[in-house]
Amino acid sequence: MAKRFKTIKEVDLEQPRSGNGASRTTVQSVLEIPRPHVGETIIYGLLILLLMTGTYWRNRVWNSELELWTDCVKKSPGKDRPHNNLGFVFLNQGKYQEAIPHLNEALRINPNFAEAHNNLGNVFLSQGKYQEALKQCNEALRIKPNYADAHNNLGNVFLNQGKYQEALPHLNEALRINPDSADAHNNLGIVFLSEGKYQEAINQFNEALRVDPNSAEAYYNLGNVLLSQGKYQEAINQFNEALRINPNSAEAHNNLGNLFFNQGKFQEATTQYNEALRINPNSVKAHNNLGNVFLSQGKYQEATHQYNEALRINPNSAEVHNNLGNVFLNQGKFQEALPHLNEALRINPNSAEAHNNLGNVFLNQGKFREAINQFNEALRVSPNSVKAHNNLGNVFLSQGKYQEATHQYSEALRIDPNSAEVHNNLGNLFFNQGKYQEAINQFNEALRINPNYAEAHHNLGIAYVMIGNRGSALREYEILKTLNSGLADALHQKIK
Repeated sequence: MAKRFKTIKEVDLEQPRSGNGASRTTVQSVLEIPRPHVGETIIYGLLILLLMTGTYWRNRVWNSELELWTDCVKKSPGKDRPHNNLGFVFLNQGKYQEAIPHLNEALRINPNFAEAHNNLGNVFLSQGKYQEALKQCNEALRIKPNYADAHNNLGNVFLNQGKYQEALPHLNEALRINPDSADAHNNLGIVFLSEGKYQEAINQFNEALRVDPNSAEAYYNLGNVLLSQGKYQEAINQFNEALRINPNSAEAHNNLGNLFFNQGKFQEATTQYNEALRINPNSVKAHNNLGNVFLSQGKYQEATHQYNEALRINPNSAEVHNNLGNVFLNQGKFQEALPHLNEALRINPNSAEAHNNLGNVFLNQGKFREAINQFNEALRVSPNSVKAHNNLGNVFLSQGKYQEATHQYSEALRIDPNSAEVHNNLGNLFFNQGKYQEAINQFNEALRINPNYAEAHHNLGIAYVMIGNRGSALREYEILKTLNSGLADALHQKIK
């Protein structure tokens, strides 16, 4: 799911939010510049009008603001506000290295500039430098204790580390100070979504839309809830509404990609992720998700490239370290997987995904006790983790404990009846027992849910070989050739 970074520059009056969560500047801060000539006054007046009428033409607005504040800095290099606002524009364009010197200059001029501390914190947050981000947000709150945006952003730092309970008090404090903070409602909704509390999440996102009916962020967060519930068409509607408001929302394109990815529509997903990267080449999430597409297709070199690109931008992304570990895990390179999975857990000890993958490393090494410990740890963090139940079932399947394995797979399907992976593994269980028709039924169910599930096509082909149905096995081989050439070759060897 997408977790939104909120970037706030100096704001005295709460203004509507643009699609990326950036606050518009106040008229007061726009006017605090050297007196322009008449022609310049007209230009600046038009800019102010654009900023205050809710226009969401992101590129036009930010390009205009870049020119405006660049000119202000040239004319008033000793003033803190132009440096802060220019740094903020760079921040919203993802140009973090360009933002830092201007924010630092604003703080050199005025060390007690709370908004500049807050913006610098957002730069560090966007780079995954959480300790530096915490320091800056806390400094902003030391200077200005009732700074709602700083509380919201401090909550966002914890949110991005998976520390939901630590995020809550700051988000609630932001809403106590400013009940109409659409940003804080959005982030609180993300906390609930991450905890699987879908109705509470929906309530918060709807509250954000009450405050700001043109919040593209709230629409695509609602899309995320529906995506998590498997309501794909409804999710598409929400993401499209977000893109109607803000056509250049990299996040919305990224989330549409996630929707197609979950449906096994890899080409459509790739198109959306590439569009997100066209808009924001430094999108860690889009690089990460594009890596996930390649990983699912067995294109390990391409996946590794995307994950490494994401880590170049943000070396402290637990999710990307986990996924890079998963690449090595899928290639049987267990020793190479371990450092990345351990690094993911160092950054985020409550990553159920990393515990699951580390358990899979131990499972593949035959270290069943260590594997069980990791899967149980994943369930401690996320009691409704389908993957953890599924993986525990895999441990018992590897040990030949079919009854215990069946219980875990059934529990996983109770939580998510549409898990193609669990149906596939349940098929493996029946296959190992020589119950080939039951296995075929499960593999077909997995493929009904995800028609592009390469492993299920492979397993179904093997099951057909076992019952002597060579024609059906060859049909699965032909399908596999377009999905995963390695598995296609393996099946072809069995058919021969």
